[in-house]
Amino acid sequence: MYIKIKDRELFKRIDESLELPDRWNEFIDIRINSNSLILKGGRESNNNYTYFCVLCNKNFIEKNIKANEYLKCPNCNNKFIVKSNRLKSYEFKDEIAILDKVDDLYVVRQFRLCTVWKNNNKNSYYFEFGRSIYDSKFNLVDEIVNDNVVGTPGGTYISFRKMYSNEWRYFRNRYTYLPNQFIWFPFNLEEMFSDNKKLKYSLLWILANRVGYFDLIYMLRNYNPSVELLIKLKLYNLALCPKTFIGKKTFEERFKGLTKDYLPFIQENNLDIDELIALSYLKTKDMKYVNLFKNVSEEKLKTYSTYNINFKTLADKTDFNDKLSYEYEDYLGFCKTLKLDLKDKDILYPKNIQEEHDKRLKEVKDKENKSIKRGIIRRYKKISKNIFENKKYIIFPAKSYKDLIDESSQQNNCVRTYAKKIANGECDIYFMRLSSDKEHSLVTIEVKENRVVQKRTKNNMETTKEQNKFIKQWEGNILNKEV
Repeated sequence: MYIKIKDRELFKRIDESLELPDRWNEFIDIRINSNSLILKGGRESNNNYTYFCVLCNKNFIEKNIKANEYLKCPNCNNKFIVKSNRLKSYEFKDEIAILDKVDDLYVVRQFRLCTVWKNNNKNSYYFEFGRSIYDSKFNLVDEIVNDNVVGTPGGTYISFRKMYSNEWRYFRNRYTYLPNQFIWFPFNLEEMFSDNKKLKYSLLWILANRVGYFDLIYMLRNYNPSVELLIKLKLYNLALCPKTFIGKKTFEERFKGLTKDYLPFIQENNLDIDELIALSYLKTKDMKYVNLFKNVSEEKLKTYSTYNINFKTLADKTDFNDKLSYEYEDYLGFCKTLKLDLKDKDILYPKNIQEEHDKRLKEVKDKENKSIKRGIIRRYKKISKNIFENKKYIIFPAKSYKDLIDESSQQNNCVRTYAKKIANGECDIYFMRLSSDKEHSLVTIEVKENRVVQKRTKNNMETTKEQNKFIKQWEGNILNKEV
């Protein structure tokens, strides 16, 4: 790939200006230690199992935790992912970044840190793979990659070839992007922003030291003062979405109606925005319940609240989880349609949500079908006067849902799906048949506002000239009288 001379000079100047910052090895060690495992062993008693923390090399006993969930080690107080003790190997991959400055340009140096746990041994290595170059306002100037990035028809892949490489080339790919979420090296950021009036008090260096992945460049480009306020309050995860708190004045306005006595709980658990929203509906200072509802959309939580749901009771009395949130919302709607007493706790909080959802759905469908069937019969009685016949053909309206199913089967069309429209008076369906053979379908006709809008023979084929002539005669002599 040809690289412009001025860009080659820029890439070389950046290479010559950059070096790994002080405390880099300390930062890497912190990341390596955070990438560890808790191995689940055999059952000790009842629901208790033996666990082994790979970081501190100590055993402990804890209640049953499923694989791929997280558990805190009581010895080192670190929370790690749980895996079976039969696991032979496991690899962690971290995308880490350093924000640096060369002249008036900001440079994001992008690294991958790999931590491999195998046969009770842990090995780590890292390599630089990309650089994003920004102007003083954090607008992207260019993206470059080295030999550790390979482009294929299936996408762009990052894999280790060289720990360091200054063979930089443009990154040009319409379909894939370099990462923008990183774990950021925090120890140089305060100095990096010291001459920036807007950012020198932002405390973003504290934020980078307290959270995992986030898009620092986006926050810099769209900076607002809520970031500093939230960091000062030690609400680090909430500082990642500062727009939520713009323009708010009182504590309750800022924090979804929660009062100040909730602040210690929010701080202690470093709640993110989804957890804060869940807490605002729960009003219960218990992470067990917050975790249950944090993945349920705010729209659904708001819908639930219109039914005066007690979220703690919902969690305790039912098998509710975020995967059942749609079913529970539908269930409440079904109960309302069926005019059930939603003040009855046994109805409001069903033990088995999926089972009760399916049961109420069947009742709603049965009720709707009965209503539709009655509506078709009523419509038939009203328009039966439109029956028209000569020596060869006859046209008459569908008089029942069963007739629609039969017509649909004979004609191989979808007229059965028009049942609800007929019952609601949105359209009418007529059958045209031979006068000598009224049981066998010939033409299916749809009428709206006394006008023929569709006429099809079997398999949705066009009608003949003779059939069209009879339909036109019927439309003019019979239907137009209704106008």
